[in-house]
Amino acid sequence: MSYGGGGFYGDGGGFLSGSQVGGDSQGSPSGGKARNANQSLRAITIRQIYTAEQTHSDADFVIDGSDTTQVTLVAQVVAANKQATNITYKLNDGTAEIKAKHWLDNSEEEAIGHGQNEHVYIRVVGTLKTFSGERQINAVHTRLVTDPMEIYYHLIEAQLVHLYYTRGETAAAPGAVSAAAPAASAYQAGSKGQQSKFAKFPPLQRRILEVLEQLMPQHEQGVHVTTIANGLNVQASIDEIGATMEKLAEEGHIYATMDDEHFAIS
Repeated sequence: MSYGGGGFYGDGGGFLSGSQVGGDSQGSPSGGKARNANQSLRAITIRQIYTAEQTHSDADFVIDGSDTTQVTLVAQVVAANKQATNITYKLNDGTAEIKAKHWLDNSEEEAIGHGQNEHVYIRVVGTLKTFSGERQINAVHTRLVTDPMEIYYHLIEAQLVHLYYTRGETAAAPGAVSAAAPAASAYQAGSKGQQSKFAKFPPLQRRILEVLEQLMPQHEQGVHVTTIANGLNVQASIDEIGATMEKLAEEGHIYATMDDEHFAIS
């Protein structure tokens, strides 16, 4: 079951066309929480690597009750150390930090972001390893993130996969953050008993602004994009949510705070 859409995701079903929620590499459903050997590419956050179960250092990692082998994440490069045969990145995605080791095809290859003053974001595809008691990523592919919306899409995608495995298929339908009927009706009509101060906005924009307004008192430095997505409870695709947040930011209704992943109402 592919959970990516078209549009911003490019040619495939996601930023990487092989990414799936559940199932094997051909995309057949796994039934949610089953501990099947899962060879599909899974979007995760760094924190999930540290909270994953592993019976011994050579065993598969288990995230949300599912064996996880191939992963992808988007994170900021905190540091990069090039050696003769590999580049070791220290990465931070806002949830935690981890090392990712990328083995070089040739000695001329430079670290991503080499020569740039500002820290850059990269997408990493690889496998999870435990080496000398430390959890790391064995990166088989790395590339520079050039569109900031890819950062937000990845975090929403990781949350969607998490919901699929922890709450079942109905909680994370393909291409949607939620498929619950009460949420859909709230998305379409809003609260009938009171007039929202954001009533003039289209439904999804209004819901994002309402969630931000509700959460901001508890998040003085801005609300994380995954927290926003999790609080929407609407039937909307990942593409829709990302594009809507981008439009709200472009029009000055919301803005990034401490980093590109935290937002507040203007």
